[in-house]
Amino acid sequence: MCTVLSHDLVNDPDIVAMIAASAALTISGVPFCGPIGAARVGFVDGEYVLNPEVSDMDHLRSNPEQRLDLVVAGTKDAVMMVRSEAYELTEEEMLGAVKFGHEAMQPVIDLIIDLAEAAAKEPFDFQSPDYSALYSRVAGLGETAMRAAYADPRQGRTP
Repeated sequence: MCTVLSHDLVNDPDIVAMIAASAALTISGVPFCGPIGAARVGFVDGEYVLNPEVSDMDHLRSNPEQRLDLVVAGTKDAVMMVRSEAYELTEEEMLGAVKFGHEAMQPVIDLIIDLAEAAAKEPFDFQSPDYSALYSRVAGLGETAMRAAYADPRQGRTP
């Protein structure tokens, strides 16, 4: 969990928090399929803006110049998460924003890899417990009733 202790009110701390968590997990020795990077993307006058300031995002709906607040996170090879608020952008503009953000996070991922090469602990082996018997027991006790409840459109209504 990342807790903001100080904020400059210019840069949104969520991107820094995701990158910090990725770096910490990467060097910790915990089994982690990372590192990941993250970026915020804005869109002004037909151009993508990397990590726009908080004030640029404050009045997104009333600012016709700034029509996008997109957060993208991913690995070196793939986009893993996209969250956005957008107004009247084409599919091509949105896809371009995701690609722009993914390309922009690559130097951060490279730096986390460099940090891990210098400071990472050896990964430890983790085997999750086998809960298949418990799963089967719970499914046997309640699956039929749950499926029936979800199939009945009258369920969940109060008289």
